[in-house]
Amino acid sequence: MALRDEPIRFHAYGERLLDRVLLGDHCTRAQRSLDDAFRFVCWNIERGVKWKEILTALKGPLNADVYALQEVEIGTRRVAGLNIADILGSELNLDYVFATEFVKLPSGIRRHTGLHGQLVLAPMHPADLRVLRFSRQHRNWRIRFKPRLRVLGPRIGGRIALVTEFDSGPHSLVIYNTHLESRSDEHGRACHVSEIIADCERHYGSDKPIIIAGDLNTMAGSSSPLVTLLLHNGFTDAFDRSDSDVVTRPDHKQRVDWVFVRNLYVRSRNVLPLPYSDHLPLLVELAFRD
Repeated sequence: MALRDEPIRFHAYGERLLDRVLLGDHCTRAQRSLDDAFRFVCWNIERGVKWKEILTALKGPLNADVYALQEVEIGTRRVAGLNIADILGSELNLDYVFATEFVKLPSGIRRHTGLHGQLVLAPMHPADLRVLRFSRQHRNWRIRFKPRLRVLGPRIGGRIALVTEFDSGPHSLVIYNTHLESRSDEHGRACHVSEIIADCERHYGSDKPIIIAGDLNTMAGSSSPLVTLLLHNGFTDAFDRSDSDVVTRPDHKQRVDWVFVRNLYVRSRNVLPLPYSDHLPLLVELAFRD
């Protein structure tokens, strides 16, 4: 999928694309449920540039029921204009929801307009969904044309959480798939988490099974104020280990990707050393509480 428009109108066009949510229907009717125990993967796939290898990993060693992926691109030059969300959904026979975090705008000879955002793949369509676009955004994500940032290209938008709610027989499940601001500080990222928690309290009861997962970009590990905030609001770190035992960004030797759960049992968890992104995937087996 290559999204294009006339350059004279691309600012307004980009603003409209920010509201775009894409749905894919690739799951067979017999699959449309979650078992009492299910496998969940959280992974920042570095824009999906190595999508063929990523797809092989999703089919093979990961082999989960539900995926929450960050940094997924559609229609950009980096992915040759492809719709990575639809490719993954089609090949995995899973329904998907993609929410736009940033719209990458044409500049100079680059004529492509592309989407960059969060993706959830599951064996059913969500019963409800929405995009929580954080009220506090870093100013550097406004339209810019600085030569030293040419590799990023001009883009508009801001950080979000993609919120999907699934109904599966006697169980329901809410997933917040998010990518917190890398250019902010711990306080700024904690503000984003505060908005997620407030959204939880506003829309769901205290007994609702909830997953909050994604690239949280915290440099402080388990001592981060955003981690403390989640723990104080009833969430459990699925990887309840020392920071040195959980590294999800090997080049920085840091833990930046997290899975938090509430009203769910954690049966097992693992970080897989797959070299197809600058982040490693987190695989968690979860179970609903009776």
